[in-house]
Amino acid sequence: LTQKKIHYEFGKHAFSDEGIVSASVAKRLEDIDGFLKRKDIDAIWALRGGYGSIQLLDTFDYSLL
Repeated sequence: LTQKKIHYEFGKHAFSDEGIVSASVAKRLEDIDGFLKRKDIDAIWALRGGYGSIQLLDTFDYSLL
């Protein structure tokens, strides 16, 4: 990405460590919601995951999509 001059950034809680997931549901949703609300973001790319993502479904704000 850097070689292609594509700007990227990580969520505030991406490198937290709360057991088998990076952060609590609230913190992960804070990161996702924050990116979805920004007008300067063209894409969100989840690099890891799957196991903990099911925890987000009940509280995810689908109106942001």
